[in-house]
Amino acid sequence: MSLFSGIVADAKSAVGSQIDALRDEVDDRVAVIRHEVDDRVAVMGASLLRMAIAFGLLVVAALLCGLAIAASLVAFGLSPWVALWCVTGVAAGLGVGACYRVSAKSDKTDKPPTAA
Repeated sequence: MSLFSGIVADAKSAVGSQIDALRDEVDDRVAVIRHEVDDRVAVMGASLLRMAIAFGLLVVAALLCGLAIAASLVAFGLSPWVALWCVTGVAAGLGVGACYRVSAKSDKTDKPPTAA
């Protein structure tokens, strides 16, 4: 009986040491993955910040360009409100056209493949 209890005790310690080794390995792999994900998230955050700044600058530049065009139309003799409405109409038309173009492209690419 003592031989059997010795074998069981040895098996328990062997299984325990294997479980501890596997736990350590899993912890190491999780730490490596967490580090990689943290790096990627940091890069993505920096990229999003740069994109937001660039978008803000683009909006400011577009507004100034629109005002400059409106001022040029006023210099040609239009009243200021007509010049601003003309610039607004052209900008709105360009925006709607861009939306339709993107929608048309996405309609072509989002269709599921048909079975032949």
